[in-house]
Amino acid sequence: MLAALGASVLQSAVRARRRQLPWHTAVGGLVAAMLGGLAFVVLWQTWILHHGMAGSYAAGLALKDPHVPDEGPATLADIVSRVVTNAATQSAHLGELASNVPWLQTMWSSPVVLLLCPIILMGWAQEFRRALPVAAWYVLFYVGIILVWPYNEGTRFLVPILPLLAMFAVRGAPLALPRLSRMLPGLSAVGIVGAAIEIHAADVASRQRVAVLGFWIMGLVTSTAVALRSRERWTSLPKEWRIAFLATLGAMYGALGVRAIGQMAWANVAGTTRQSTEVIRGSLPWIAANTGPDDRIMTQWPWGVHFYTRRHAVLFPVTADPHELCVALAASRPTYLLVTDTLTSSYYRPTETERFGALERTFPGALHLVFQYGMGRIYRVGAAATQGHCGG
Repeated sequence: MLAALGASVLQSAVRARRRQLPWHTAVGGLVAAMLGGLAFVVLWQTWILHHGMAGSYAAGLALKDPHVPDEGPATLADIVSRVVTNAATQSAHLGELASNVPWLQTMWSSPVVLLLCPIILMGWAQEFRRALPVAAWYVLFYVGIILVWPYNEGTRFLVPILPLLAMFAVRGAPLALPRLSRMLPGLSAVGIVGAAIEIHAADVASRQRVAVLGFWIMGLVTSTAVALRSRERWTSLPKEWRIAFLATLGAMYGALGVRAIGQMAWANVAGTTRQSTEVIRGSLPWIAANTGPDDRIMTQWPWGVHFYTRRHAVLFPVTADPHELCVALAASRPTYLLVTDTLTSSYYRPTETERFGALERTFPGALHLVFQYGMGRIYRVGAAATQGHCGG
C-alpha cells in the first residue's frame, strides 16, 4: 500500500508540474485516499493493542536485528549494511523464482546478479519513457521498502511484483542481451574472480558455489572461442548459439518447476508440511477448557492462541533482560505463560526456553507448571511476577 501511494503521489506531482496544474487538483483525491487508509491502520492497531498483541513492524525496523531485540537500536551504519545485505538476499530469492530452485545461496557473483538483474534494470529504465510510468515508480518504492526491511521472509516479498519484473525483463532483453553477449568475456572473468573470493571467504566449497564458478568458466571458454573464431575481441554470440542457450534454459526451468511442484504436492499429501501453529496445537484444548474470558495468556503466538481459543493473549517479550521482563509482566498482567520448546534455529533470540529461564531467575517460585504437552508447557503466573516491583 505504501509503495502504491508513494508511486501515485509522485506520478501525480510529475504530471501536475508538466501540465502546470494546481497541486491540490492533482493530488487532492490521493490525499483523501491516504487519510482513509491511515484511519484503517489506526483502527487495526487499536484492535491489536486492545487484545494485548503489542509490538509493531515499525519498532522492528528501528532495531539492529528485530530477531534479537536485545542488541539494541540500529545505527546508520547498520541500516546501510542491511540495504547491501538485503540486495544480495533478494537477488538470490529472485533467482529462486526465476529458476524454480527451492533455495539459492546469497552470492554477489551469481548469474542472477550479473546477468538477470541488469536485464530487469534496463527494462525498468525503459518503463520511465511511458506517458504514465506508474509501474516503474511503484517498483522503485516497493524495492526501496524491502531493501530497508529487517525481515527475510523468503520469496514472498518479491511475489507481488514478479509480473512487473517479468515485464521489465521482457522489455529490457532486446536491449540488454546484445550488450551482455559482447561483454560476456569480461563478465565471466568478474564472475570467476568473485566466485573464487566467495568460496574462499566461506571456507566451504558448496555445490551451488562450485556450480556458479563452473558456469562462469564455461561462459569465459565459450565467449573466448567465439571471439577467436570470428577474429574479433568483442562479438555477439551467433543466433544459433543464442537459440540453443535459451532452449536449454527453458528445458531446465520446466524440469525444475515440475520437480518443485511435485515435492510440494507430495509434502501436502504426506502431511509433512509443518504449520506455524503446530507448536501450540497441543495447548489449545487445555486453554479453552481451563481458562476464563478474563484470563490472559502470555505466549510467543498470541494471534494463534486468540484465534483458536478467543482468550486474551499477550506477547511473550523477546528479551532476557530482567528489568524488561518485569516491566512487560507488570503492564500485561498475564494469568498463564505458554512456553514452547524451540530449537536453536528459533526465529527470535533469545529463544522461549532462554526467556523462561530468565523469568525463573528473576521471579523464583512465581511460575507453577499446570499443564505439559509434547511441544510445550503452561505455567500459572503468580502475583509476585506481576506486581511491578522492577527496581531501577
